Amino acid sequence: MKKQTRQWALFILVPLLPVAAYGLVAAARDTGEDLPAVIETNVEGYTGPKLWVSAKRAAAGNSVLDWSLLEVTPESSLWKSVERERGKVPAAPHEKSLSIRQIPESQCTTTLVSTADYGGGDQPSESFADLARHALGIYAGTISGIEPGFMGGIPATLLEVEIQEALRPSKAFPETGSIFVLHPLARFAIGHYTFCGGLSNSTFAPKAGDHVLLFAYTEPVGRGVPLAAPRNEQIFFSRSDGALFVSPNLRADPALRGLKSLEQVKAIVRELQAGSVR
Repeated sequence: MKKQTRQWALFILVPLLPVAAYGLVAAARDTGEDLPAVIETNVEGYTGPKLWVSAKRAAAGNSVLDWSLLEVTPESSLWKSVERERGKVPAAPHEKSLSIRQIPESQCTTTLVSTADYGGGDQPSESFADLARHALGIYAGTISGIEPGFMGGIPATLLEVEIQEALRPSKAFPETGSIFVLHPLARFAIGHYTFCGGLSNSTFAPKAGDHVLLFAYTEPVGRGVPLAAPRNEQIFFSRSDGALFVSPNLRADPALRGLKSLEQVKAIVRELQAGSVR
């Protein structure tokens, strides 16, 4: 696989201003099975925190997080964030495990934002025409599982998307079954410690049952797992009621003007696909 140079990450600690919440990320899965707890990167040359560790696996009793598992150092933003909170949380007896729960936006005083690009690819995605031209695969599906955790040492969410249609099949991803997606927004607590990642005024907060249109720009980034890590503009969402969410980067795109549903976006993709094979 082609070495990706964009994986060197910078992490930014951003004060959170009050914003309209898009909803809480729900840690739910109808089957009762767990999503992958740890995912290693398969990209050559990557050094840094582990690509994905679920909050359940990372939690380490009174130590809060298993730093050796996360492969996060004291110089990281996550480590420093925990240390800042350590003096503010109430003392508690030694616990081997801590409760993990979703929290509302109002409990986030700061958020960690990653500039790392794990799977956005080297081709442009600044317009809908770019997406249609450069995506290796295009998949429509429904979110069937959601799990909070850490992507490259930053709070994030792992989505499981049940594929319903491969509009542009790629040999790198399955055409049926599930694709996993790393999503940069998360709001959760481990014990008394809060973990917030991503900016909710520009990033969709998914729920089980929401619909997805994924433009996969690279081969899977997880070792042995069909895992995508798209940039915000490379994935479209819609609620179960049909409301469409498009990245702010694309909202002024003429090709998307007037579109109000994910089905309308998919129809354009189908037309483009049909034209490309004639």
